Amino acid sequence: MESIGRNDPCWCGSGKKYKKCHLDRENQTPVTLNEIEQVRKKGGSWQKCLHPEAGSKCDKVVRAHSVQRQGGLSRIAREGHVYQLEHRFPKILQNKGTPSLGLVGIKEATTFTGMCGFHDNETFMPIESGAVSFTPEQCFLFAYRSLCKEVYAKQAIRGNTELFRELDKGQPKEVQAAIQRIATWRNTGYAEGVAELETVKSEYDRILLESNGYVDLRYYAVELDRTPEIMCSGFGSPETDFDGNRIQHLADLEPIQNISFSLISNVEHVSNEDAGAGVFAWLGEQPAMECLMRSFHGIPDAEKPAALVRYVFGGHENFAISPEWYDARTAEEQQAIKQRILSGASWEYPQHDFTDDGHRTVDWQVKAVHISKSLEACLVGS
Repeated sequence: MESIGRNDPCWCGSGKKYKKCHLDRENQTPVTLNEIEQVRKKGGSWQKCLHPEAGSKCDKVVRAHSVQRQGGLSRIAREGHVYQLEHRFPKILQNKGTPSLGLVGIKEATTFTGMCGFHDNETFMPIESGAVSFTPEQCFLFAYRSLCKEVYAKQAIRGNTELFRELDKGQPKEVQAAIQRIATWRNTGYAEGVAELETVKSEYDRILLESNGYVDLRYYAVELDRTPEIMCSGFGSPETDFDGNRIQHLADLEPIQNISFSLISNVEHVSNEDAGAGVFAWLGEQPAMECLMRSFHGIPDAEKPAALVRYVFGGHENFAISPEWYDARTAEEQQAIKQRILSGASWEYPQHDFTDDGHRTVDWQVKAVHISKSLEACLVGS
């Protein structure tokens, strides 16, 4: 580093001149918690309508709910609030780097600024205007909304990359080098993740715009007898099935296989009838996801609700929890939930699969299972 001239490109790869970047960095004032929180909020304010026909029809980008607010979050809220993962940096630091649960108002919970008001209303009306009847269109829209939320989340995190590079202010040069290596790796990883998601989304966009384009859709929907106290909208790449078997390795060079999952209330807005649903969905032939669903299909109906709970907490971050339900759990049950949420985050919380842990924290009953014809043949013998 000492051999770098003042006007040379900085060694960290920022593209800035050394004199405007890392020159005398070890003597600079460290970044404050307030600065970190402000940059986090700025990254989280990434806004863009992700609809494939975004353009002249777009109006203002809105805080779109990935889980419905009316008839959904409103049914599990306490005084207008639900539990979600706490993302404020000072709180995470207070908890020694591990996220915790915090109360969030239902106007903000599960939202993302990834749709304008026009396209949010027009696109998702079939799953917002009343009870879901598990048509291919509806199951596809649950998947599409989860995917858009995930694209937004990745883009928002990328917006914090420059903040991460600033965390070496006031640090020795060897620490600066280590932080910059991590920042480069982090930015590269998220850039690749966004690119991969954009490729997946282009296929979903194509199907969204086709009038009869659900031939490639696979879905498995579990109809529940009541509103679930936990709601979720997620898009991910599970590595194990419900039996604990490895179904894919994310570190492999093979294309990653993805699946969406939505755990929702399923009620008419004008009705007091209680109902819910868990909807898995993906596109095309994905052997890993077929293995996942074969293992789930083989679980007795009476045990499927507990499996859904394990799947939410073991594989997703975008969920909302009823405060009444969570606060009524025993200390042991809350610890088990916490361990699943934090699985893989540190050595204290090793990576979990979705196998049965013996906890039965919900009393939902399965009313029916709805399976796409394209998936039925894969489940034979499960």
